Amino acid sequence: MAATNGWEARRAVKGGVVAGIVGGVVLTVFMVLMNVMRGDDPYIPMKTAAYPFLGDTVFATGPAVGPIALGLLTHLIVSIGWGIMFGVLFYGLSKVATLVVSLVWGVVVWLGMFWIVLPLAGAGEMARGGMQALAVLEHLLFGLSVGLGFLPFQRTRPRHVETTHGHGIPAT
Repeated sequence: MAATNGWEARRAVKGGVVAGIVGGVVLTVFMVLMNVMRGDDPYIPMKTAAYPFLGDTVFATGPAVGPIALGLLTHLIVSIGWGIMFGVLFYGLSKVATLVVSLVWGVVVWLGMFWIVLPLAGAGEMARGGMQALAVLEHLLFGLSVGLGFLPFQRTRPRHVETTHGHGIPAT
């Protein structure tokens, strides 16, 4: 299912923006916490999305306001893009189906980011250099967070809508 008219499309896009922000924030918090638990620099996950603009400087340890701000902004913009695509494509599903599809969406986002977006941004080596199992888990979490963030905007369409009263007159 997908948005089929202007009202639905606007609602799907608005929900997608919110869902993308939710997914992006949840993923960032998760990555920061993972770095803290491993004893790694907690600022790196906030700076990494700025890699296409700043190169290896994003891997310098410690806080750096510019790279952190650019990294978070870039990450949220990309997350919002994926959220909008999710909302437009899956508007009209039941809430349960939305959550199930959101996990599949997480895998789609992982594949898209790691094999298309990051290589095009000059970060293909960085993407493939990490632990792939963790990357998949992170993107499953992202997808689920997008699905949860989209639920308040989701409207389930009935499976069968009677369009006439039996006399060729549209139902009201």
